[in-house]
Amino acid sequence: MIAEWDVAKRDSTTVRTTTTADALVRKDATSMTTMTTANVLARKNAISVTTMIHVVKKNIIVKTAVTMITALLFFNAKVKTPRLFS
Repeated sequence: MIAEWDVAKRDSTTVRTTTTADALVRKDATSMTTMTTANVLARKNAISVTTMIHVVKKNIIVKTAVTMITALLFFNAKVKTPRLFS
């Protein structure tokens, strides 16, 4: 649980300290741990989805730029015109 949280959250020391303190104070530590794990999984999934969206957007931009450059180079090779990148 701590390893997953470390990946998802930068300020993991505070979270780890709070979780440990809660576990020591509460007698019913099992339910607290389960609840914390559920929150971590939910937040981790949300962060993963956000990261995936950012990556997809970047890939679309890069692929579009590469396609445009390739099309220009192909056009220059097929049509006898002065080179655009000379």
